[in-house]
Amino acid sequence: MSIIEKLTEGMVQRDLQAEGSALLGKWERTGLLEGISSERNKHTMARLLENQAKELLRESNSMAGGDVEGFAAVAFPIVRRVFAGLIANDLVSVQPMSLPSGLIFFLDFKVSDSNGAPRLGYGANDSLYGGGVLGQQITGGVSLTGVNAEKGFYNMNNGYTSPTGSFVISSVSSVHGPAIFGATETGDKLVRFDPDFVSGTTYFQVLDLTMADLTLFNKQDLVAAVLSGTAVNLSSSIQVRRLTTRPSENVLRVVVSKESIFTSVAVGVAASSLTAPVIDPFGTAVQAGSTNVTSIRSYLLP
Repeated sequence: MSIIEKLTEGMVQRDLQAEGSALLGKWERTGLLEGISSERNKHTMARLLENQAKELLRESNSMAGGDVEGFAAVAFPIVRRVFAGLIANDLVSVQPMSLPSGLIFFLDFKVSDSNGAPRLGYGANDSLYGGGVLGQQITGGVSLTGVNAEKGFYNMNNGYTSPTGSFVISSVSSVHGPAIFGATETGDKLVRFDPDFVSGTTYFQVLDLTMADLTLFNKQDLVAAVLSGTAVNLSSSIQVRRLTTRPSENVLRVVVSKESIFTSVAVGVAASSLTAPVIDPFGTAVQAGSTNVTSIRSYLLP
């Protein structure tokens, strides 16, 4: 017998699945789980009721003969009615704990690129969920502004598994700006009265990018189109990707913004290119090396 076996002799392994089933059976007999259709919600409610029972027992033993029977008659129905009706159960993952403290385990998925090149606004090792943090860094908080405003599933960004292409910008024209929100009614409509501009401290410019051919461009995925090269860095501005539109066949309308006033970024944009999801060519190679699409890259989910 090894040292480990000797030290752990007589130790009983916990079967959490069996414990959960026993707990569920116990509270189902009380009738307090009736009306809950989801098995997951039933297990959650059973754990909460068990926690309440433990707390009542603790109070009963520490109140020097105090009577908690009267409160027990209403405590369990209150837990059943209140928690089952919380909207948090539908919006986020709720997991009751059996102890005052515990560890949380979760998976975070990151962008992986052998070349370390950014993909649709993401850099190598960025979290697919956005927020500017990865894994346990989330304990320090997330960033939901600036370049992180439109990253992640919850911001309706997509295109992670799409083939992508780099499109050459042939000409750029300024539709509006640089201007601050509220300067003109036309400009405010162009940025769709976006709340990021309503604060009155953010300047923006609306640009039309003309490209020779956008046939391969995925029209259903405008938010994933990203200016690449020197465009954004030129004036330290940020592309507001959610406001990208396609006013005509070979034109994309983009919005760039900055917290303080800046000069026109049209020159910098003209020297750049646009990376965006494309319609999957399924093995055809007519696009690669053409004048309007500089590269096609297909990815599996990072």
